[in-house]
Amino acid sequence: QSFIEFGDVRVDPAKYQVHKAGAKVDLTQTEFDVLMALVRAGGSARSREQIFTAVWGEEHHGTHRTIDNFVAQLRGKLEEDATEPKFLLTVRGVGYRLAVE
Repeated sequence: QSFIEFGDVRVDPAKYQVHKAGAKVDLTQTEFDVLMALVRAGGSARSREQIFTAVWGEEHHGTHRTIDNFVAQLRGKLEEDATEPKFLLTVRGVGYRLAVE
């Protein structure tokens, strides 16, 4: 069983489950997919376009700014303080990265 942990958050990709401080966090499928796109990057920065393609595929029509909304939702659910994120980080001019320990 392989889990991904950062701070007090534990992600179980096999079960599509996320726990924060031991409590289950309800994520939508898309929120989970955005989180997993960042998890799979292993701490490297990913552009909005890379995340968008990982979640919806290249043929999907939509704006890459949608990713900003999902990251904001994830920060609200997973960060201690969504306004000062410690894990779901913005990389200026690039996109986002997950700071894994």
